[in-house]
Amino acid sequence: MTLEWNSLSDEAKAPFRAQTEVQKKRYEEEMKNYKAKKLAEAAANSVKPSTVTTAVASAPEKKQKVTKLAG
Repeated sequence: MTLEWNSLSDEAKAPFRAQTEVQKKRYEEEMKNYKAKKLAEAAANSVKPSTVTTAVASAPEKKQKVTKLAG
């Protein structure tokens, strides 16, 4: 699959890259809303904000998978 991707022209890759950008922006917006919601819930429930901030800050973030090729 990697060989196929690498053999594509930049023009052929463009739709996939555009889709990736759209998904990345959606993810970032959803995480922003999620964190704001959790902080608001904490305030409504009188939970110590520092506890929630720590929990939200450690919420699963998008992690890039890095693969090292042997060679």
